[in-house]
Amino acid sequence: MSPEPFEFAPATMPAGLPSRASAILDLWTAAGQWVAIQAAGSGSFTTATGLGLGRSRRLLGLSQDGTFVLMSDTGDNGEVRVGGYHLPTATYRWALVHPSFIGVDAAASPDGHAVAFLRRDPTDDLEEVEPDTISVCHVDLNTAVVRSLRSTPGLRTADTSIGLSRDGRRIVATYDEPAPDRRSNPYTIVIDLETGAVERFPATVLAPKGDESWISDTVIACELRDEPSSERRIRALDLETGTARPLLPATLRPIGRIGERLLIYPNSATADGLQLDTVTPDGEDPQRFLTISEPCFIVDVHFAH
Repeated sequence: MSPEPFEFAPATMPAGLPSRASAILDLWTAAGQWVAIQAAGSGSFTTATGLGLGRSRRLLGLSQDGTFVLMSDTGDNGEVRVGGYHLPTATYRWALVHPSFIGVDAAASPDGHAVAFLRRDPTDDLEEVEPDTISVCHVDLNTAVVRSLRSTPGLRTADTSIGLSRDGRRIVATYDEPAPDRRSNPYTIVIDLETGAVERFPATVLAPKGDESWISDTVIACELRDEPSSERRIRALDLETGTARPLLPATLRPIGRIGERLLIYPNSATADGLQLDTVTPDGEDPQRFLTISEPCFIVDVHFAH
């Protein structure tokens, strides 16, 4: 069953934050950036001004139980924290993750008590002959203990993202590894936090990104980049068996998952605003999910699951 469609105008959203969220939209309008939170169990949206988002504080995601808004925060001295805002208690949780790293992609554990993130440490090579280092890290926000799980030469691109499985056991991440011809060379890794095992899937990117890619605790949605572009489909990859079954065409560009349906990115915006539709896993039965009543550009979407 498709979610009930709803409509909102950024200029008329009420103040205050809900105790639990079902969705967060990060978008740009003519008036600037708007971050809107949908209260769980309703179609109403709330502005996120109370979170202090801005140039130094970035929205990164939403925990799968809808209680924790994931963010990064950069201090005046360049120190970077990752953590966020716990909606039920109206409190922040932060951990210092590195004094100088730049570029962060992160995902919260289902209950918001831990965060997995990708850290990009730039090379000192000013001629950019040597690649940056990409580290997959995990931090317990209760103890602020940060663990680096894997560090390799790599590149951060538009495909880069990271997600935590619903049971909190596996981290999945997509980024590029250096290629001699400097072409895009993405791959996805899966890290088992219980055993430490790492599995690598070449030419594979998460689609949708991050937590939105998890179909179940052992199945992710991804795009295989070694297929001809005209034939590419999003596939459901079973991490235990290695089998992949086809889903919707990759050209539909899924950006989120709502129940059993996928939210697809609109091909274009109109002068009257933006409309978002959901489709079935095979790309059929489009249904209107959201209408934004003024022109805007969606930066990111995150849903509780």
